[in-house]
Amino acid sequence: MMNSCTLSKEKRDAVMCLHAFSGNDYLSAFFRKGKKTFWHIASKNIEFLSALSCLGTSYEFSTDVKEMLQKYVCAIYGKAKLSKVNLVRSKIFWDRYNKQKKIVDLCMLPPCEGNLMLHIKRTNYVAYLSKHANELKPCLELFSKHGWKDEAEAQWLEIYAPQEIADLLNSSQETDEDFEQLYETEIS
Repeated sequence: MMNSCTLSKEKRDAVMCLHAFSGNDYLSAFFRKGKKTFWHIASKNIEFLSALSCLGTSYEFSTDVKEMLQKYVCAIYGKAKLSKVNLVRSKIFWDRYNKQKKIVDLCMLPPCEGNLMLHIKRTNYVAYLSKHANELKPCLELFSKHGWKDEAEAQWLEIYAPQEIADLLNSSQETDEDFEQLYETEIS
């Protein structure tokens, strides 16, 4: 029973959310980052434990929790002094590229910030279900509001490209004939 174990209250409150955050039956895991690594890093940092334990208390969570979990992921990937996963991705990529002179296997990098934010939303939803599992009729929101698509597939990104690029791609509906006409006009 969880109440009779020797873990501190902070660790007991965080362990269920850590299980979900690090990957479980409902959530993706971080490639080659096991639960032991997640626990080892979280158990030594009260701020990480606090951020994890905040998950699932309600459907909303603060920006502070998001930022702390992003910092936690940076620490998981060996960059505890950094606080932004996109910066960690870049640093790991370029460090390995400069050392090995070849493209890094991208699955070895942490998730990008957009992907991580959706992972946090999904974790929060799963933690909410777990924390309210003893209620007879819990008030459940649609999972599609929390990082999944309507078909119950994980949504990996909310924005796939900056709007300027999407507009450019959508506006250039030119055919090969249009291109050839333009090319011939410029040559003449």
